[in-house]
Amino acid sequence: MKKIIALILTLTLLLALTACGASGSTASTAETTQAATAADGKGTSIAADGSVITNYDKATVQTDKELPKFRILVLYNSFTDKLGSQYKSSMEYIAEPLNIDFTFLETGSSGDEAMAAIEAALVSGYDGCIGTVASEARAALFDKAGVPYVVCGGMPSDETQAKAMASYENYLGSVVVDDYAAGYAMAEALYADGCRNVMWDGLSRGYSGQHDARAAGFADGVASHDDMKLIVENWDYTQWADGIATAAATYPELDGVGCTCLMANIYNTIESEGLVGQVQLAGIDVSEGTGRAFENGSLSYIAGGNYACEQICFAVLYNYLLDGTRVIADPTVNLTLNNINLSSLEDYNNYIKYLDSAVPAYTAQEILDMTHYVDESFNAEKMTELCKAYSLEDVIARHADLVQ
Repeated sequence: MKKIIALILTLTLLLALTACGASGSTASTAETTQAATAADGKGTSIAADGSVITNYDKATVQTDKELPKFRILVLYNSFTDKLGSQYKSSMEYIAEPLNIDFTFLETGSSGDEAMAAIEAALVSGYDGCIGTVASEARAALFDKAGVPYVVCGGMPSDETQAKAMASYENYLGSVVVDDYAAGYAMAEALYADGCRNVMWDGLSRGYSGQHDARAAGFADGVASHDDMKLIVENWDYTQWADGIATAAATYPELDGVGCTCLMANIYNTIESEGLVGQVQLAGIDVSEGTGRAFENGSLSYIAGGNYACEQICFAVLYNYLLDGTRVIADPTVNLTLNNINLSSLEDYNNYIKYLDSAVPAYTAQEILDMTHYVDESFNAEKMTELCKAYSLEDVIARHADLVQ
């Protein structure tokens, strides 16, 4: 029985890694759609088979411009986890009003199989692609096919790789969330709540640039306070939950944990081990248990809303397809989108209302207005400003009349 439980835990953790920026790549299935067809109800829900479904209201746009039809390939590990579901639905939401035909190709853990599947898909002919893997091999593949490629959430591993990818004409750049800032904010939130002896719960160094940035931000945040110490680190994703219980037993002074991926089983462990009120949590990714943790006081901070990265990627690609405008001026430099920062139950409730509801982070009209084709003043500088303005307050202000 213990082995079965361990296997289930491992599979759950691997799924969460997919949703947290540690995406792999192998071919699975392709699905073509032009309109949102999620289950009844709005926002994100769990289907009977365990898959996650996100459903948005029907979108419309107003413009006197002709919107040409484009066929766009969208790649992701699995469109049935939460982030994958939001990626897919946010694209389906804009498909009809912007005259886009999306094909969703699922990928997994084998890079070679994924590359073969992508090559096979490209034979059908696409105008552009949004993916999650930043590699020279991918950039070269799309360049050879003459298909513009934008990376969502992934980033080149270093400056050398970034320059190599940018040498390909059809690589338009990478859009990432500010993982370093989120890691730093975790440490700051824990410190503000009185935590002085903390733990880092992370992913193996070098596996994901995003997770490495989170870890670096957290470490720097801790180091910025003379009276705060990082007393234990865990880099084994299979021990993200149990490792906290072990650390709390080994280090009675432990009072805070920064989590690179804050999953439901971590909240459950804090409760089942009697650590509520003793160990504070801070992390990334809103999940089941987030609201409960804010209610019982065990959660200091969480970052979410990063599915908007997919919408910004589409805007980058759409600009290029419409009139050749590059809104990432230098593809060696990532376009960075803020996280949505939550530090209270009120923040969480507003997040559910405005970012996990009937309207995504950006409406179809707002995305259309992000194009030079519609607004001749829109350029790379304005896109950068827009990404820096992204926040819970920003979304509430923009969508106050749209969300009930």
